[in-house]
Amino acid sequence: MLADEVGKAVSVTFSPDGNTLVTTGGNRVQFWQVASGEELLTWDVPPGYDLRTARFSPDGRCLVACGRTPEGKGMLFAWELAPSGQGN
Repeated sequence: MLADEVGKAVSVTFSPDGNTLVTTGGNRVQFWQVASGEELLTWDVPPGYDLRTARFSPDGRCLVACGRTPEGKGMLFAWELAPSGQGN
C-alpha cells in the first residue's frame, strides 16, 4: 500500500505530469499511480546498493537514481521510461 511504502522511503518524487510517484530506498525503486495509490512497477538494483534519491527528467522520459555502492562509492543509475512516465 502506498501510505506504508512512502513511510519507508528515503526519497519521494513526482513525475512532471503529477500522475506518477516514485519512491526509493535501499535497493528498490517503486512507481505508484497517484490517483489510486496502486503500485505500478518495482525495480530492484543489485543487493547492497543504497539508493538515496531519484529524479525525473523535465519531459518525464528518463529517471535517474543515485546513492552508494556496497563499497561506499557514489553511483548513478539511469533509465529511459515510456512517455507516460511509467517504466518499460
